[in-house]
Amino acid sequence: MGALYGAVTAGALSAFGYGLLGAIIGVPTGFIVNVSRRLLG
Repeated sequence: MGALYGAVTAGALSAFGYGLLGAIIGVPTGFIVNVSRRLLG
């Protein structure tokens, strides 16, 4: 039971970490793409 709970918690934390990382990388990237499209298009 304890091992299962630990595995689920670790999985949730890593998923949250990946989501946060994706947001940190994705938001500026989307902003840059948007601005460059507006300037070029």
